[in-house]
This record gives sequence, structure tokens and C-alpha cells, in this order.
Amino acid sequence: MKIRELINEIKAERARQDNKWGKQRLSLRVWTWVWLEEVGEYYQAKLELRAFSRNRSAWDKEVARMVRNKDKEFIQILAVMVAFVAQYRPWHGIWKIY
Repeated sequence: MKIRELINEIKAERARQDNKWGKQRLSLRVWTWVWLEEVGEYYQAKLELRAFSRNRSAWDKEVARMVRNKDKEFIQILAVMVAFVAQYRPWHGIWKIY
């Protein structure tokens, strides 16, 4: 994946999150909780993929779905971190990709 494609995915996820939750001004503690929740979802998807990969029945469709879900969760982690950085360090040019 090219960097521009990754940035576009993160921007799209930020837009989705902003539409869902609105622009957020959270404390550092709350941003940490949000980030940890996203990390937990990523690792849950990863564990599901690992557990399922040991059972080879219905392999192709389900594993493909799980891989997409894991990738989606990782993009959500990055999007949350962009929002955090944008709130606390807007003077560092993060708005150029946000």
C-alpha cells in the first residue's frame, strides 16, 4: 500500500468518526481510553483470526473477512491518534492531512 492510500484511508476514517461523534475535545485521559478501546478491538480481531485459522473449514471467505476487519481496526487506531495529535499539537501541520 502506498503512503497516500494509507493517508486517504485514515482521512476517510476520521471523517466517519467525526460524523458519528462530532468534533471532540477530550482530555488526555479520555483520549487514552478511546485509543486503548480501539487497540483492544484490533487485538480481538487478531485473536479471532488466529483461532479461526486453526480450523480450515470455510477458510477462504471467513479469513478474508477477518483480515479486512483487523485492517479496519488498525486504521481506526491511526485515525484516533490523528484526532488526538490534531487537538494537542495543531501547530505541527497535522491539519494538512486532516
